[in-house]
Amino acid sequence: TTTSQLPNRSVETERIADPICEKAIKIEEAKGDTKADASRCAALSTVTVSEPVRITPEIAAAHGNPLLPTGERLADAAAARRVYYQTWAQDMRGIDYINWYEKHEGLYYFDGAYAWVAPRYGWDAHGYHQCDLGYGLGYDVQVTNCGTRGQRTSTVVVTDTFRVHVIYRGIPIFNTYTMSKNLGRNGI
Repeated sequence: TTTSQLPNRSVETERIADPICEKAIKIEEAKGDTKADASRCAALSTVTVSEPVRITPEIAAAHGNPLLPTGERLADAAAARRVYYQTWAQDMRGIDYINWYEKHEGLYYFDGAYAWVAPRYGWDAHGYHQCDLGYGLGYDVQVTNCGTRGQRTSTVVVTDTFRVHVIYRGIPIFNTYTMSKNLGRNGI
């Protein structure tokens, strides 16, 4: 795991096992390839988090002054107490043999007691958490669950469960992965 600080955000990258790559290596070995090296199989998981930003009337207006789970508008909540937001993004990618990619991202609010994801505009009516932001050629990434649990609790959990499907040397291989991020009442 490596962590770096960029202006107004932090980035953490972790090298993890990649079952898709491991399955491709087994296909190579079955075909007699003695150079196939499963020790090179890895995926990267990267999380990027912004610094917390205190909500002002201008920011509340820019966010569409959403209705919060408490029933109050963001601007009213921010006038009554300190309310912040943070943006975050999490992605996962295969880096050897099969180069697949998926990403989810979002924005959430917190006030020291609660965390919540609130819709800001008509297009994000279920809160700002978007999945299926991957891209590439030669494979298929299919999101099977883009979830948010724990509205107005001390921690909101956002998940992106997806299946990577590849035809490797004429043989279909696939694996299901889950990315998860805990969004806390005091920030990430």
